[in-house]
Amino acid sequence: MSNRRRLVPRLGQPVALALALAALAIPCRAAGDDNAQAFRLAGPASTKAAKPAAVAPSQRLHVDVTRMPVLALGRVDRELLAAEDAINDRKPAKVIRFGLGRDVVVGAADGAWTELANGARLWVSEVMSPEAMGLRLHFADVNLPDGAELTVYAADLGDANPAFNPPEVHHGSAAAKAIGSSFWTGSIPGERARVEYVAPAGSEDGLPFRVDRLQHLYR
Repeated sequence: MSNRRRLVPRLGQPVALALALAALAIPCRAAGDDNAQAFRLAGPASTKAAKPAAVAPSQRLHVDVTRMPVLALGRVDRELLAAEDAINDRKPAKVIRFGLGRDVVVGAADGAWTELANGARLWVSEVMSPEAMGLRLHFADVNLPDGAELTVYAADLGDANPAFNPPEVHHGSAAAKAIGSSFWTGSIPGERARVEYVAPAGSEDGLPFRVDRLQHLYR
């Protein structure tokens, strides 16, 4: 318990750093697109309907999450990391380290519940690893009930929205359960990740998942 403390949200890393990480997720155009443009040829007509843009439950349901609980880890020893990297980076065929694995325990008591009009409940919490350029969270024992929704996005960038701060969304369904009971999120810009869980009406108390580890991305 000594390496974590509860805080109210504060301004995280400069947004410029977060945007630099977010830019890595922008997909490149396929080579066929470049060829079509070069030769002024019309590309094939798309037959796929556009998917509706994902938004965080709190935004969709108009729930204020600006002062939700924050579970904060202690600061990493950046001087020690730099000294280790200076040695390891010179080793032949050495994979460059860009993140540090850290243990974390996130439970229901580390967030806040909001009762919704339809009998459902919204749970919100934030996980913070100070001075991180980005985070990845590991979810274990995931067993979302039908109708549940689990969303993760960068708290440092404010409200989740598809253009600037796209949320990562997981739904409770038979297909989702077939994938597995644990997963890593994608890279989340900044030092704070916000987790939102919508428990459908009539579902059991508690959380049908746990967060047990994170990756602190520092370069």
